[in-house]
Order: sequence, then structure tokens, then C-alpha cells
Amino acid sequence: MLSLKRFTRQKVKSLGLEAQVLKKKNIMKTISSSACMPKLLFTCFDQSYVGILLNTCLACPLSLILHAPLDECSARFFATSLVMALEDMHKLGVLHRGISLDVLMLDQTGYIQIYTWHLL
Repeated sequence: MLSLKRFTRQKVKSLGLEAQVLKKKNIMKTISSSACMPKLLFTCFDQSYVGILLNTCLACPLSLILHAPLDECSARFFATSLVMALEDMHKLGVLHRGISLDVLMLDQTGYIQIYTWHLL
């Protein structure tokens, strides 16, 4: 499954986020080989928009299944999956300081992927 994240250049510029968008793109290229992050396939821009194409195998946000308490086995699985995802990022020299339910997605196999392009 592919996801296209598109930002208006005007919005990025008015918020002063040009450097942040470029930095995120470079980080995504660096960690794109990690199983915990959607793979960056392509970036593009024109006069009006900046686009980022991701190969996502996302099934659902983790928050969708947390409406009821998890059994201990499931809670351990998700906690372990998150720790493994963060370890992968840290091994590549990336520190993610915005972990929340908004960025935690489940892939089609049930493992957590950290999806960070929602921030703009």
C-alpha cells in the first residue's frame, strides 16, 4: 500500500518548517531500511506542493484497538514491538521524542511502525 503525504509549500514556508521537512526527509532515507518505519520511496516538489511517497503496510492505528484493556500477552507483545522499533531507530542514531498514540501504527503482521509525517 502506498501513502502520499503532500504539504503546501506556502504552509511549510509560513510556519518556517523548510529545514524540518528536509531533515525529516533525510532521516526517513536513513532509516527507511528499518522494519519499524514506512519505507520512503520518492520525494517530489513543484511550485505549490512538496510530496513524500511512502510504502506503508499499515493496518490500523494502535489507538483503534486500545478502546478496551489488552490482555497481558497482547500488552507485552505491543510493548516489545515498540521497544524494538525504538532500538532500531537508536542504532541508526535517530532519537524520536514525539512517541504518542498518534504516531504508532500496526502493520499487517501486527507489529508497530512509527509514522511521523502527520506532524505538518
